[in-house]
Amino acid sequence: MPTTADPRVLPLVALDPVTITSMFAPITGGTSLGAITSVGGGLVNTVFRVTTRDGERYALRILAGAPQGERLAAELRLLDRLRDVVPVPAPIVIDERGTQCGFPFVIYRWIDGITLNECRRAQGAGTMETLAEPLGRLAAMVATARVTEEKPALRRVSVRDSIDRADAELASARVRERLGQARANGLRVRLTRLTDALPALDRHAGLVHGDFGGRKCSRSRERLRGLGG
Repeated sequence: MPTTADPRVLPLVALDPVTITSMFAPITGGTSLGAITSVGGGLVNTVFRVTTRDGERYALRILAGAPQGERLAAELRLLDRLRDVVPVPAPIVIDERGTQCGFPFVIYRWIDGITLNECRRAQGAGTMETLAEPLGRLAAMVATARVTEEKPALRRVSVRDSIDRADAELASARVRERLGQARANGLRVRLTRLTDALPALDRHAGLVHGDFGGRKCSRSRERLRGLGG
């Protein structure tokens, strides 16, 4: 598994074309593929853009590290919950146990995209203003999602549990090595100061995405492409 210059939590997963071809067998019947391109995949996941011989493009997302099988299952439940509210990708091939390549993976149709920073640089500030209303409407639509009996329940995230987990991680050797002792200690102090105030957020239900990578935009241009989270 080669590492990358990006400050990832986990290294990229290396897969050979034969393995990827077998993973696409439910789609292609085992025939050979066209282009296979690694497009990064955020801090944890590995994403490949795969083109079949007939020109169809797919996103192959590998979830490395435990308990990624459980996280994939939770993600699929979330997509099922949201598909009646907002446009979401439909999984085509799912392997929660990682029987094909040793890691859980999912295959979606490839979705071309662009980051907001790229859009601003290419189209100018005026275009960004036109995006404010549809992006706000999309966020509002997500907020309308409700738990129903016929849909599988989502795991409830407790702010108190999240604080305790964050504090434990900030105390770990790996995190302190990455952040530095002073920064890790400063974050722990800030968490302590907010310990009484933050749990009050548990009274408000909502869907959130806590992906705070802190990376330069030039290193994260693929984040919105092919579902590279």
